Amino acid sequence: ISKTRLSDLESSDSTLSTSIEEYTQFAAGMADLQWVDDRLRGKAGEKMQMDIIAWILRRWFEAALAEANTRLAEIGSGRYSLEMTRVGKEDKKTGLNIGVIDALSDSLKARSTTSLSGGESFYISLALALGMSDVVSQEAGGIRLGTLFIDEGFGTLDQETLDDVMSVIDEIGENDRVIGLISHVEALKQRISTRISVTKKGDGTSTTKVEA
Repeated sequence: ISKTRLSDLESSDSTLSTSIEEYTQFAAGMADLQWVDDRLRGKAGEKMQMDIIAWILRRWFEAALAEANTRLAEIGSGRYSLEMTRVGKEDKKTGLNIGVIDALSDSLKARSTTSLSGGESFYISLALALGMSDVVSQEAGGIRLGTLFIDEGFGTLDQETLDDVMSVIDEIGENDRVIGLISHVEALKQRISTRISVTKKGDGTSTTKVEA
């Protein structure tokens, strides 16, 4: 009888340990939702500074920044990354903004995007647009955005950064996605195998030529 009881206790202990581990994983996965629920119900003794819709949008925005940073790691030697920052006073309603982290800076403190050059602004904006595209696809049940058009901006890039940006664009295009680039940069035009060239004429009209 003692052996049987010992065996039952050992079995119960194993089952309990498994249940505790499963619960711990579940609780970790539900932590964000629990945080929102506590504040909506007033359990945390404080009110949310944003409504539930704004909170959800913030979480999506954070995901878009994470995807954008994955792209930025491939451009400009990974110098820049993005993080979400607060704007406004603590005792008043606050908003959200994007800060830029410069890996070459001593402080590594987020600074305003207005401090970026034209070329830096272009490829960071491109990375953010691609990040948002990734999140939209994920939240839409895997629906892909099959076409992407990028209008100008390439002329602001130095040759090394242009090569980095084109490598990212080539990678995106490998997944059956149509990428349309609009540019006057000769070096870029030579890299595109299929293109439509538009030439202005003296009378104000223009001609088009398809090259494949």
